[in-house]
Amino acid sequence: MVGAAGQLQDLETLIIAYPLKANVENSLINKITGAQDAIAAGKTDSACSKLADFLTQVADFRTAGKLTDAQATELTTEGTRIRAAIGC
Repeated sequence: MVGAAGQLQDLETLIIAYPLKANVENSLINKITGAQDAIAAGKTDSACSKLADFLTQVADFRTAGKLTDAQATELTTEGTRIRAAIGC
């Protein structure tokens, strides 16, 4: 079983694998990194907030055409699963 930190790392790897513009990729990864840092510091509430911000940004990027529907669906599914895993 992969812990939350490992799941967030997998999510970051997934984002990097997508052919995204650098600003889109960096923005999404910054939110994941913030969640990773919060989890490492034992701040679950902060991690939950960072992941909520991530999900909002995914939706915004989908609407703006910066993510495909398939990419946004996969990122939303993974982000939601990780939020549940850490007790958000």
